[in-house]
Amino acid sequence: MKYIALLALALSIVSCNSKQEVPEEVETLHREVVDAYALLNELDSATIHESYAKVRPYYERLKTTDFDSTLKEVYIYDLTWMDRYQRAIHKWNIQLKESAAELKESISQLEDLKAVIQQGDLDSAEIAMYYEQERLAVQQFLDHTRDRAGEIMSYSKGVDSMKTRLDSIFSNLNE
Repeated sequence: MKYIALLALALSIVSCNSKQEVPEEVETLHREVVDAYALLNELDSATIHESYAKVRPYYERLKTTDFDSTLKEVYIYDLTWMDRYQRAIHKWNIQLKESAAELKESISQLEDLKAVIQQGDLDSAEIAMYYEQERLAVQQFLDHTRDRAGEIMSYSKGVDSMKTRLDSIFSNLNE
């Protein structure tokens, strides 16, 4: 019995030492997908809408009132900025659930692929094929998440200064 336990221990040590290394491109893709998924969770709808809510009253006022030529710059620059911000949020929300599901699935697929690679069950051609398939399946979701998140974060950074500027122009709006 003692010999069987020692043999099992020796085999497990040998199998641990004979794990194949996961190629760097697979590791990199896995990190990119995990980071994109974390970004989706970080930029949840509540956070995005809370930021946009600071300028929304100004947007609504400018969209629903007649053009005032004395506020031409506000209409040209500020209203355009707020309109683009709103469209970025809309585009984000359209794709949010699908992107989250795809990225979560890709994380699982890549973790499975890494485990199979480490077991030595795939040759380099098979690894390359599975890597390419996963890269193609997830690339549009990675691009969308990065692009839209970057756009929304850029607008979010400018919300406070935009609100301050618009407060000075429309002092009676918050009364």
